[in-house]
Amino acid sequence: MSKNYSKRGSRGYDSGKRIKGRKRHIIVDTAGLVITAEVHSASIQDRDIALNLFAEAKHKSPTLRKFFANQEYMGKLQNRCLSETGCLLTIAKKVVNTGFQVIPKRWIVERTFA
Repeated sequence: MSKNYSKRGSRGYDSGKRIKGRKRHIIVDTAGLVITAEVHSASIQDRDIALNLFAEAKHKSPTLRKFFANQEYMGKLQNRCLSETGCLLTIAKKVVNTGFQVIPKRWIVERTFA
């Protein structure tokens, strides 16, 4: 174990995304300002951490009514988000064309990460 383990936290491996280390999740408003953020081991699935992030964001900003997310958050999580936070979880659809295409709403988050 490295000497910086306690500072940086645990590392893991996500075989689906082929990511080793840590994953970062943020929730931003429509202007790109961060409402809440989470860094965790890559071995934890995105869906497992999502409800905690949604609940924390709703607590910090009670006027939230809708979350936008990518396709990884599709399915049962949408119903759970509505029942546990009272907010609608809308999935941004991928553009079918080949090449670079801007996905509406997603560019706000990507700009914040950059």
